[in-house]
Amino acid sequence: LSHFHVDHFADLIPLLWTHWLFALKSPQPLVNVYGPAGLRDWFKQLRNVHLEWVKDLDITLHELEQGKKEVDNYLVETLPTIHIENSICYRITDQHGKSLFYSGDSTWNDNLAILARSCDLAIIEASVLPEDQSEGHLTPQQAAQVAAIAEVKTLVLTHLYPQVWPAGPSKIAAAYFGGKIIEAEDNMVINI
Repeated sequence: LSHFHVDHFADLIPLLWTHWLFALKSPQPLVNVYGPAGLRDWFKQLRNVHLEWVKDLDITLHELEQGKKEVDNYLVETLPTIHIENSICYRITDQHGKSLFYSGDSTWNDNLAILARSCDLAIIEASVLPEDQSEGHLTPQQAAQVAAIAEVKTLVLTHLYPQVWPAGPSKIAAAYFGGKIIEAEDNMVINI
């Protein structure tokens, strides 16, 4: 989790529910949930809302502080973003050196380009157009500028609000970033 806004955690509840249902037929494996500082308190509130079945799950919560952490065979790095309290962005690198960057939601700041530096794939939110810009979100132009400064190989524009689609976010981004640009879609699979 990058932060605790509903559009960034809503899928967690059905995922955990499905996990709980399958656990009724076979032993349940441990579930690990990673997120920013405050994850444990936030999850305690989530459990209070979603009744007993969540309490039955074997869940380990990992609050990620700024820095690096080994998770299985991956190096996970995080830095704060400017969105809400405790928002973070992620860089995940596998044992073969392939790397993925995820911005979460953020206003422009240097941490984005620092963590995305030379990534194979950068998933960067591009929620708004310049005329609609609000604190805590990037435009397609700004997402492309982060990708260009960081010299990433492929940029995936995500978190596109409905008013952004008609403007052609890839076309906007292409004026600022010369690498491959993809507009995120549901159920998309990308190989890096």
